[in-house]
Amino acid sequence: EVLSQRHDFVAALADLDAVIQAETATLAGRISALFSRACVKLKLGQHRQAVVDLDEVIRMDSCHAEAFAKRGYAKSLTRALEQAAEDLSHAIRVDPNMVFAYIHRGNVKTLLGDLTGAIADLDHAIALDPQCAQAYNNRGYAKTLMGNPDGAVQDLSTAIRLDTACT
Repeated sequence: EVLSQRHDFVAALADLDAVIQAETATLAGRISALFSRACVKLKLGQHRQAVVDLDEVIRMDSCHAEAFAKRGYAKSLTRALEQAAEDLSHAIRVDPNMVFAYIHRGNVKTLLGDLTGAIADLDHAIALDPQCAQAYNNRGYAKTLMGNPDGAVQDLSTAIRLDTACT
């Protein structure tokens, strides 16, 4: 995890591979390492390979909300939008307070043309985290597509003012 934060992704992948393959690794340790490896692969743009790791995490722990959310995000990047929406919805059922899942399900709904649903998800993300610039930015984009320029300007201005990373 530390190597991943320092952007030494090759070394991080090697370390995570070692943990995953270790005979002494606990189930929880393997799940954690697989999830971390999937996150590194996402950072490297290896979306389909990340999905493979997340599939394995979910096989081992069917209540791993973050794995469903990350897999939904990864699937959205491969344009498997319906599957992405299903995974993100599952993550929200398991953890109804996961801002990341609402934001990315809102993005998927925008891509699918469900702007009302997208705005509802982004409204929910903002209710959970009113300081989340990404949610305001994405909602502003959806409002632009809906033909609501005043609402879009208000949201985009808030996003610029907050300008912070969101979960």
